Amino acid sequence: MRLANLTPHAVRVVTPGGDVVIPPSGAVARVEQRCDYFTEIDVNGVPVTVVSCSYSDVKADNLPLADGYIVSSIVASAIEGGAKVPPELQTRPVFVPDTGPESAVRDESGRIVGVRRFRIVKNASMRQYALMQRVK
Repeated sequence: MRLANLTPHAVRVVTPGGDVVIPPSGAVARVEQRCDYFTEIDVNGVPVTVVSCSYSDVKADNLPLADGYIVSSIVASAIEGGAKVPPELQTRPVFVPDTGPESAVRDESGRIVGVRRFRIVKNASMRQYALMQRVK
């Protein structure tokens, strides 16, 4: 599967069959975050502000032709929250690197240097992709 990485960073996937690095495609999918004051809480005697945030529609120009796309977790959240997305992200599978504890590969300092798997983003193409996989 040809994947276009719509993040500004290379994505390294570590598998028993070997590692694969997907470089940035040059096109970056972005969202703007809007936060509004919600409340203030007391944490050990220190006032801490709490905000409620939402994301704008997904913006991505000059998307390369690909079988699927890799996006950041913030872009994935916006897509799953119903943001408007470019047509390519509606009709092809969209993935996000799974940085959860079962998937993240860390260096000796604890920094994430790779993942073992992707998470599929729940969008319009997810059902289509699942049906394609059953046909194989």
